[in-house]
Amino acid sequence: MRRAIEAADLVTTVSRGTRHSLLGWVDLPPDRVRVLPDTVQDKFVPGVVPEGFRDRWAPGARPILLTVGRLSAGERYKGHEQVFAVLPELRKQFPSLVHLVAGSGDDRAYMEQRARELAGPDAVRFLGFVPEEDLLDLYRLADLYVMPSTEEGFGIVYLEAAGCGLRVVGGVGGGSADAVQRQGRRAGRSIRQGGAHGGDRRSARSRPCRFCCGRALPPQPFRRGRPPAAGPTRCARPIDPHGP
Repeated sequence: MRRAIEAADLVTTVSRGTRHSLLGWVDLPPDRVRVLPDTVQDKFVPGVVPEGFRDRWAPGARPILLTVGRLSAGERYKGHEQVFAVLPELRKQFPSLVHLVAGSGDDRAYMEQRARELAGPDAVRFLGFVPEEDLLDLYRLADLYVMPSTEEGFGIVYLEAAGCGLRVVGGVGGGSADAVQRQGRRAGRSIRQGGAHGGDRRSARSRPCRFCCGRALPPQPFRRGRPPAAGPTRCARPIDPHGP
């Protein structure tokens, strides 16, 4: 795989974050890697929620926070637990607020337990797999899309939610920023995850600027699933996200 990539005349990635990761893995001139963002079908647009839909999916809930994605033990970076942890404080102001979690996977039992521990009973409702014909109206029903993920390759669900009229909250890290803010238009806000998981600390290390000039950057600590606490990740030279 690496040899094939390095032999290519042009490589496209779905986000600047993915481009950055790729350039740190292969020996490839930066000007041969361009960003070609994902997009969504034109059916993801605002619309009227059918009568009875709220009673089916979220009876008595208002406002509604929504997260859509796999519940996989290997994808806890999506930030479900960070959302659960802030719900008790939010519900002091909005007692009927509910967090809807759409998606299934091998981590559902763990996430249900963490929701009870961090948010209390009835604050989080796990919907399991949601059929595509219902997903559009679920986006339209919600008041805010929340997924403070730190390692998305792109995060197409942010575009789906924004297309249906939702404001979105994404995470700092990975390719989420390109989905939350594209072409100068901001669909929501990116935030740093808190310490529900903590972080793995490794020795400080210097890294070359793989975006443009190749110069060494100051050492900085590595924290799994979180941006470095200090130090730049690239030099100060302005970068064209679609070029070197």
